[in-house]
Amino acid sequence: MEKVDKYLKMFRDAKAFENKRFDEYVELQAFYEGQQYLLSQYAEPKPWVVDINTPYASDAIDVRVASLQANDYIGKLQPLSPQDVEIIEKLNQAYENKWVEMNMDDKINNAIERAAVLREAYIHITYDKDSIVGTRNRNTKGKLEAYFIDPASVNIDPNALEFRDADYIFITERISKIAAERLYP
Repeated sequence: MEKVDKYLKMFRDAKAFENKRFDEYVELQAFYEGQQYLLSQYAEPKPWVVDINTPYASDAIDVRVASLQANDYIGKLQPLSPQDVEIIEKLNQAYENKWVEMNMDDKINNAIERAAVLREAYIHITYDKDSIVGTRNRNTKGKLEAYFIDPASVNIDPNALEFRDADYIFITERISKIAAERLYP
């Protein structure tokens, strides 16, 4: 029971550290969609203000992130010596194939847009060792899967100054027990 209490305290500390951010996510998304007047803090009757249906925040964000989204984010491995050139070329080809298979350019573009609106975006990559991918003549066992995690469900160690320095991170999205066992055997 001591471990449960320890983890429960860690979770509560992480959740309480910046608990206003959840309301900020709602507000940021509402401004992006041009729906801020529906929020209680902006619902005051102002008869002299015209209700404009154009979401100016989304236009500004879309224009500014377009140049980032136009980039190609796949990296390249570089050989350290002439003897490594052939093996590195093969690794680069495998890496590029996985990148395309996982549709990572689109996921990164979506992450850029989400981060521009909500300040944060998380892509989680898992490996399913039992999945078989490919055609009947060319099967591969194992599959990498990438998906988004809602920033409101990410609770980071309150003592961390950066994400990579966190001693723990709690993800509080609900998934079924079967999905949890499949994703985290």
